[in-house]
Amino acid sequence: MVWALLVSTLFLLGLVGVLLAVRQLAKRSLRRRHQVAAMAIQQLVHYHGWRYAPVDPTLLARFAKGDPFDLALPNRRTAQHVVTGQYRGRWFCCFQFSYRQPQDTYGLKPLVHFKVWVIPTPAHRPELQVSRANSLAGLFRGGEQVELESTQFNESFTVLSASPRFAFDVLHPRMMQWLLADSRAQRIPFRFEGGELIGWELGALTGHEIEYGVNYLCDIADQVPDFVWRQY
Repeated sequence: MVWALLVSTLFLLGLVGVLLAVRQLAKRSLRRRHQVAAMAIQQLVHYHGWRYAPVDPTLLARFAKGDPFDLALPNRRTAQHVVTGQYRGRWFCCFQFSYRQPQDTYGLKPLVHFKVWVIPTPAHRPELQVSRANSLAGLFRGGEQVELESTQFNESFTVLSASPRFAFDVLHPRMMQWLLADSRAQRIPFRFEGGELIGWELGALTGHEIEYGVNYLCDIADQVPDFVWRQY
């Protein structure tokens, strides 16, 4: 019996050792990936003459509600790899929004990452969010679901807005047709909020995705009719 107890104890100690080793390897791997991503982003920033900040806590206060920001507890959120500059004649901000999940069986607290892109709009307007139908994006609580003229669009996307009129004006027939044909619309939900247009996608930020997301938001903004910014 003593021998069995000794074997069990040694087994448990070995298991704990393995779990600790796995935990350390996971931490090192995450740290290495973070360093590689930071270097690639900084090289791109230097090439374009943009600005880079490793972290910016002020963004957490600026973006505190709506998808994907209200998925996390306030004390578990970070804004990293913050890039600001000008692109296609517009100022933009791009960053990696991350939050920690509860501790898993290995004692780790896994990180969830979102890449976020932001550009200004000519004027403050009612909130309007467009996301792929049946996606996780849909926690925006500032309005109601809007059904548009296109059945195909309604089946493909979920539209939420505090102003149905604003939704109809922005999502005109040509805009809906373009979104249905553009593969980026299936990946990147977007939201008009205050004086900004915000887009986001699950996953850590990489250098080439900065222009990818900003281009998409600029394409959206370019198709909004001018009268939308003069009324309301």
